[in-house]
Amino acid sequence: MNSDVRAEVPGSHCWKTLVQSGSVQRFENQFSVFKKDNKNKMNQHEQNHQPNPTMQQTVAETVLKSIDMNVNPCDNFFKFACGGYIKETNPSSGDQWAFSRPRNKIRDAVKAELQSIVEQSDKIPLKKAKHLFQSCMDEQTIESQGVKPILKYLSALGGLPVLGVWDDNNFDCIDMLAATKPNLKDFQFHYQMSGVIIGVTVQQDFGKKGQYVIYLDQPRLGQFDFTGLPNQEVYRLGRNNLYNKAYEEYLVDVAVSLGAHPHIAKKDMCDVVEFETALANIMLFEEERRLVNIRYNKISILEMSIRYPQIDWLRFLRKILSVANIHVSYQTKVVLWASPYFDQLSSILTKTSTRTLANYILFRAIQPLLPSVSKTLQYINLRYIATVNGLSEPKLPPRSDFCTDIVIEQMDWVTSRIFIENQTDSDQTLAYVNEIRGYVRFVFTDMISKSEWLSDGTKSQVLRKMQSIEDKIGFPEEVLQDSFLDFHYRHFDMGKYFFENMMESLTENYKIVLLKLINPPKNEWLLRPGVVNAWHNLATTSIEIPLGVISDPFFENYYSPGMNFGGIGFLIGHEYAHGFDVIGMKFDWNGLIRRYWSNKSAVKFADKADCYVRQYSQYYIPEADLYVTNGNKTLNENLCDNMGVKAAFYAYKKFQRDRNISEKVPGLPFTEDQLFFINMARVWCSNSSPLFIRKVPLIDHHTLPRLRVIGPLQNSPEFASTFQCPRGSFMNPINKCGFW
Repeated sequence: MNSDVRAEVPGSHCWKTLVQSGSVQRFENQFSVFKKDNKNKMNQHEQNHQPNPTMQQTVAETVLKSIDMNVNPCDNFFKFACGGYIKETNPSSGDQWAFSRPRNKIRDAVKAELQSIVEQSDKIPLKKAKHLFQSCMDEQTIESQGVKPILKYLSALGGLPVLGVWDDNNFDCIDMLAATKPNLKDFQFHYQMSGVIIGVTVQQDFGKKGQYVIYLDQPRLGQFDFTGLPNQEVYRLGRNNLYNKAYEEYLVDVAVSLGAHPHIAKKDMCDVVEFETALANIMLFEEERRLVNIRYNKISILEMSIRYPQIDWLRFLRKILSVANIHVSYQTKVVLWASPYFDQLSSILTKTSTRTLANYILFRAIQPLLPSVSKTLQYINLRYIATVNGLSEPKLPPRSDFCTDIVIEQMDWVTSRIFIENQTDSDQTLAYVNEIRGYVRFVFTDMISKSEWLSDGTKSQVLRKMQSIEDKIGFPEEVLQDSFLDFHYRHFDMGKYFFENMMESLTENYKIVLLKLINPPKNEWLLRPGVVNAWHNLATTSIEIPLGVISDPFFENYYSPGMNFGGIGFLIGHEYAHGFDVIGMKFDWNGLIRRYWSNKSAVKFADKADCYVRQYSQYYIPEADLYVTNGNKTLNENLCDNMGVKAAFYAYKKFQRDRNISEKVPGLPFTEDQLFFINMARVWCSNSSPLFIRKVPLIDHHTLPRLRVIGPLQNSPEFASTFQCPRGSFMNPINKCGFW
């Protein structure tokens, strides 16, 4: 039996939209974005498929550096494909993951531009980005101010009780919640919305195409908030759990650093954690939140006020929206997105002292700002992250890296533009990726067409949805237009002081989100071009594959076709699949929540999904002493990984036939088919501490990286045939799960 992972596995359009960026046919004058005179180095993308000895050597070196030839691929393909990577990385220095390479590439490109002097010829948005960067780099001024900016901010909101200067007679919960909302970044890509106590944001209306609406939801909580992932399960482990103890100690350390007495800080922060745990206990689990057809409840603010009279909803929402000068009335519709949470919230608020409420709200509000104030608070933040991830004693990152990350987060369209300019071969790259996309789309559609378990009526509806999916590859055209950036950042006023600049950018970014309510974007990209991620936007029926993710390990122009289909092809297939997972199947071709699957097909879907739930609930990770039992929580992503790798492999085989691709890359003892699966695995190469591994199932709806390799390939007859794995071996179990 394999020593790394053990499991018992149960039985069980094409080309509709060209590159949305317009980058295949980009004008040179558009590409002179700020002050650079970039050259268009477009080559015919067919050249990607021609052998090049130098590039073939690079491919060989890349693959051989990642794999471990001492491991039998049929025993554990993750260890085989990533064994070399694991030997070269140290998990105690941070979560080591292949995704860090493209992220570092983006940061380096952006940093080089931000570090250059501000010139008269620079466009105004670039000047503002450079000013934000320079204020962050001014460590002398930042350290001389110390915690004064934070204390001034807290004082304006009535003061932080734990610090001793506070009058509960002046406490107004609604005013405080509204005033602190802009500080909390909206991770609209995940299932919970930002906010303290009440999650609130503006996004696409799942009941009316083309419209945006206010959503009221359960919030994210303080632990691991920097991940943007749901985290309520951590609180249910008990006060003595390592994560909860570390969190409480972190809050105490911050309070003491701000001037609180240690004994008072311990008592107050204990009360804060108890309150936050009470919130966690009434929050919906990830699996419950998939029932979007039940959760979508569009009601008026008046109805909300009648249903939950303990909160003045009209005043709360008017306060929230006032920052963007948006007016609402009792007749304004909102989407109540987590009724069970709000059904119990008032009871908890009534039982909680105003002192604890004020401490909690203000601590959550300053949490994102702490690293921006002083090295001491930045170090406290890093020490907490190191503790809960099982890392060695943290070191402050290079200041230029830290400041670059700040600018990327706060002015992401500007930094995306910088990154795009830096990519001299983006035309060639996007033409090739768009070709891969076309093949994957064709095969995915064919898989649906040939599915034998879908009823005819359901199949026609599913195919209609597949045909309606819009493919957004690279970046939107407007990012290359000066007028777009000028308008987007017109109210960003950057001064000398870093803290004030952070507050300014947080507020302005929040206004941009709110203003969608009255000026709905016509073709919104939720992911910025410089993001290393991908997304299926169910509301707009579109997939987004930004330029930032089109890089090693997912793609390189010099990779063999098998590797590129195993990387970016797999990712594209995965995103298509999200349109038909447990949540996606509830959205129709217009991006609206609607039932269109027949009862018979829905039952068949559930039966097939249950196979994956059982499969992904039976793994054991020895080095973390972890039994992975959350197959239901990770079901959506597991379904998409399995559908994605199958679609990408058959897309590659069609491409191979059409192009008469060679079976082998010189310098490697592998066929192109084998390289497909090797690169699919390389995408998920990671080396993490046992504590980090144990944390992932608590907060993430994705399974562990190694299982994203092992799980889909155990179900793949094509993989077993390619590597000639004996029937019944770990990587070729007798019982497999299948979908289309």
